[in-house]
Amino acid sequence: MYSQNRDKEQTAIFNKHGAFFAFGTKQFDEKKKAGVTYCHLFAGLLAPKENCDQLLKDLDALHDEMKAQTRAAHTVKELVMYELANHECHYTGDYEAALDALKSLDITEEQVKEHWNEYWNNCIENDLF
Repeated sequence: MYSQNRDKEQTAIFNKHGAFFAFGTKQFDEKKKAGVTYCHLFAGLLAPKENCDQLLKDLDALHDEMKAQTRAAHTVKELVMYELANHECHYTGDYEAALDALKSLDITEEQVKEHWNEYWNNCIENDLF
């Protein structure tokens, strides 16, 4: 439920810091610059070593901004219902799969529990199984 601009803003951060994704030696060799030492951050993301700390800070700041926008635009109930459906929790019969996404929005398991029965009953009423 993040802003649609998130991908563009994230790409701008990558570009600002000379970061790129590479999933093998061939891709790395195609994108690397001579004389630059790279650090591996996560999920194939590489950046010049001197930029890694600031890149991570910028990504964290973007995440915080997007989280604030999402929380300002939606109620806790809307966010819980969205993530329960997005993670198809009605198939498993529990909300565990949605917890990480909701925790990243500072929504607690107790808040999820408050809306679980309504979500579950809606799935039953609408034959979503």
